[in-house]
Amino acid sequence: MHRKEEAIPRVRLRLIVSLGLATVSAYTFSFALDLLFGGLLHVYPTNAFLPVVSWSLLSFAVLFAAFLLVGGVRWLAIPHVGFGLFASLSGMIGTAHYSLIVGGILLLEAFLVWGNSHRPRPLERESGIGTGSTHLD
Repeated sequence: MHRKEEAIPRVRLRLIVSLGLATVSAYTFSFALDLLFGGLLHVYPTNAFLPVVSWSLLSFAVLFAAFLLVGGVRWLAIPHVGFGLFASLSGMIGTAHYSLIVGGILLLEAFLVWGNSHRPRPLERESGIGTGSTHLD
């Protein structure tokens, strides 16, 4: 009984950390896309798109770490949806209309994260955690 009481906060902590990592991933990828399209459309200086590769690799590495931490639950798509909607909204009402493309790509990434994740198993749904992965315990 004591072991189960200990495991639930540990799993919740891993979920919170993985959501934080997914948020960092979504932000860094949106930053990379903004630099890429802003540089290509001459909104930024022509060399602004040079760090796109490093920011994209950082984004995918952090997302991979989040997947490893919790076993790839669907919650990890939420930050990508949020940043995608925010970028799309800013593209509609702001002056940088290429943000619509950035938002669309982020929403596509959210769809891919969702599709490569698993649905919570019954035990996970009961606890409200979203993951029952204990492979790191």
